[in-house]
Amino acid sequence: MKVDGTIDKYKARLVIQGFRQKEGIDFFDTYAPVARISIIRLLLALAAIHNLVIHQMDVKTAFLNGDLDEEIYMKQPEGFVMPGNEHKVCKLKKSLYGLKQAPKQWHQNFDDVVLSNGFALNHADKCVYSKFDTFGKGVMICLYVDDMLIFGTDLEEVDKTKKFLSSSFDMKDMGDSEVILGIRIRKGNNGISISQSHYIEKILKKFNFENCSSVSTPIDPSLKLLPNKGSPVSQLEYSRAIGCLMYAMISTRPDIAYVVGRLSRYTSNPSSHRWQAVSRVFKYLKVTMNYGLTYIGYPSVLEGYSDASWINNLEDHSSTSGWVFLLGRGAFSWASKKQNCITNSTMESEFVPLSAAGKEAEWLRNLIYEIPLWPKPISTISIRCDSAATLAKAYSVPEPKKSTRARKAKSFGSDFQLYLVEGTRSETISQHQYCFNIEEDPKTFSEAMASRDVHFWKEAIHDEIDSIMHNNTWVLADLPPGCKALRCKWILKRKMKVDGTIDKYKARLVIQGFKQKEGIDFFDTYAPVARISTIRLLLALAAIHNLVIHQMDVKTAFLNGDLDEEIYMKQPEGFVMPGNEHKVCKLKKSLYGLKQAPKQWHQKFDDVVLSNGFALNQAEKCVYSKFDTSGKGVMICLYVDDMLIFGTDLQEVDKTKKFLSSIFDMKDMGEAEVILGIRIRKGNNGISISQSHYIEKILKKFNFENCSPVSTPIDPSLELLPNKGSPVSQLKYSRAIGCLVYAMISTRPDIAYAVGRLSRYTSNPSSHHWQAVSRVFKYLKGTMNYGLTYIGYPSVSEVIQMPTGLTT
Repeated sequence: MKVDGTIDKYKARLVIQGFRQKEGIDFFDTYAPVARISIIRLLLALAAIHNLVIHQMDVKTAFLNGDLDEEIYMKQPEGFVMPGNEHKVCKLKKSLYGLKQAPKQWHQNFDDVVLSNGFALNHADKCVYSKFDTFGKGVMICLYVDDMLIFGTDLEEVDKTKKFLSSSFDMKDMGDSEVILGIRIRKGNNGISISQSHYIEKILKKFNFENCSSVSTPIDPSLKLLPNKGSPVSQLEYSRAIGCLMYAMISTRPDIAYVVGRLSRYTSNPSSHRWQAVSRVFKYLKVTMNYGLTYIGYPSVLEGYSDASWINNLEDHSSTSGWVFLLGRGAFSWASKKQNCITNSTMESEFVPLSAAGKEAEWLRNLIYEIPLWPKPISTISIRCDSAATLAKAYSVPEPKKSTRARKAKSFGSDFQLYLVEGTRSETISQHQYCFNIEEDPKTFSEAMASRDVHFWKEAIHDEIDSIMHNNTWVLADLPPGCKALRCKWILKRKMKVDGTIDKYKARLVIQGFKQKEGIDFFDTYAPVARISTIRLLLALAAIHNLVIHQMDVKTAFLNGDLDEEIYMKQPEGFVMPGNEHKVCKLKKSLYGLKQAPKQWHQKFDDVVLSNGFALNQAEKCVYSKFDTSGKGVMICLYVDDMLIFGTDLQEVDKTKKFLSSIFDMKDMGEAEVILGIRIRKGNNGISISQSHYIEKILKKFNFENCSPVSTPIDPSLELLPNKGSPVSQLKYSRAIGCLVYAMISTRPDIAYAVGRLSRYTSNPSSHHWQAVSRVFKYLKGTMNYGLTYIGYPSVSEVIQMPTGLTT
């Protein structure tokens, strides 16, 4: 139809049933960009400023121009089956309407053709192209699917562009632009105007408002809009009405943006009051049908305005943001949106639209930077706000905060000295001095080789290299041109037992994964770990069913993951191959430090275990089970590289251990004693877990090992309020809370309330907060051996709601 309602033409389109396509087989990507309507308005404002020629073209059967990469077959169309070839099908070489990839392939083809002709792509909006010569003559193309506007400095440049496009595509020349996307464009002496009078007339008729009485405002301020608690009234019709109003609002009518934004929140359950408000908008449009936007060409300055209405939504006490940008005295970009956060003052509510307007201004700046007609350098885009308090806060310069943390020089001197003395107290014949140093863990390979424990470190490093080589982790190769090899580093640590003595020396080769780039040498990084509550639940089940509990550790777990990406690493220090110093390691498997290493390891473990008949627990992706029909079997609980194996008998557990050891390099730790620093004890009265050693360690760390104990973790008379002064030992407070949180989530629910309260003040703790933290440590001092015991009955899961502050 034409704008005046008469028939323009009859159109037929052959459409393929693309809804039957399968992703990954006959289509992959489907996304294709379209120009924002605000871009069209911005270009029209520029046309008014520079008096540009505006023509319009339409691509006939646009989607038929896209080249297909996939192999797709289609039955011959009805009415056009080739005689004698009825059994044959159409093998598609190019896109058809209905194919999921058709829009993307069309845009890609248009992109290639236009860019090959010397046009430049605007990177802020992928549907705007420009081509200008050194004299400032040229054109801009704005593409919206198959409709395009051509803005030219003169008619000759526009005609050249039309001729070029017609030589590449089947085009329809529509001459001077009159209507684009239902928006009427009028060019006159006073500038360029856009309106939607025909569209508004059409929707008024559709919803029976063509003969309604008119009103002067789109919303009645006295009408309170609250959620409907009854049944919806004409929900489908309401949604259609909101959709029609929304298109008018985003195209040419910013004056109804606020009311349409408010009313669109109730489309799921509209009431008669909502319909009353919608009717008022239609009545307002009836009298303002010919309203639109005009760009007069001056001032040629881009500026914005922002505002907020504080707590105007009674249902949730949220505020509403609004902003608008003008060019050539006409609005071209605007928004009115509900704020998704609750603000405490008008000043805070004003900052929300200012932030949104700032993002829009940044995008507009990037857009106009690549428009040759815009003068360079680009002037500052001003955003105006009417709140004095907000402006004062925005322009205030906060005083730089100095760290109150006391810096102490590290001492690397001897820990103690021993003197062997020959003689008596009164007379010394000879004296021999021995200096004993407790060394820190070496930080580099060189430090380890110079350490007095060099033999232990060498053994640990060679064990690590042997594991890597046995696993075929890399091959030596030449570094391809354009690629960068990542560095690696030796991490050396002494592993301590629960009683504080040295368990083993451990060396780990770690790659510098922080230099990886997403989308190039890594993609997904997520890997699940078992919840500690899952471990406790399985221990409770073990007490009920008298299960055998063993523990295993996967040596160099992350080395087992297979890599999909191509990653290169420099040869590790101490193991550079003679004669191949110029070569690098091309990784075939994961290494510690790679961003995808945890995910690849878990995926590998998942595949191996599931292929052996284990079933994955869908609620907890780190729990696997395998039971036969007689009820015998095992459960595995995996926490990165530590695992607990719960079996109905020792034979089942040993079978599982044997299977795992045949695939991975495992360390059998026998019956479970300690997992994640939690001590497990199995006795006649059930299974107990505790963290006495961990608590002893943190008491010593924060100098509470000799404190006097208290009977409760929190003093009910102590009021905990936010600190209004300077923070007191903020870093130390955060560390203390972190240590207490781990005890709380592992085995100590009795301190959950106190720790939960105190953790709220980590950013600005006061002396009162420290006093409360000290009390928790004192309570732990007297209850160090407290823990949890699962006695096996009753075998019922239940939830108990406890009063706040009650100690269990």
